[in-house]
Amino acid sequence: MEKQSYIDAGKIVNTHGVRGEVKVQPWDVSAERLCTFKTFYLDGTPFRPLSKRVHGEMVLMTLPEVTDMDAAA
Repeated sequence: MEKQSYIDAGKIVNTHGVRGEVKVQPWDVSAERLCTFKTFYLDGTPFRPLSKRVHGEMVLMTLPEVTDMDAAA
């Protein structure tokens, strides 16, 4: 079986707002390009963000099952 390889596309650097969004700093791609990705991996587990949008040079994402700032932290 072939080992999966992943591209490090960015890093979660902070929370944003009270609804549980996280702020993602893109690496080697623009924030606009990062928003076109459909599936992301966090610690090897795939997930599809409920929403993602550009905020300056960052991307704000809403993760599945994260509904407030405490859960996002």
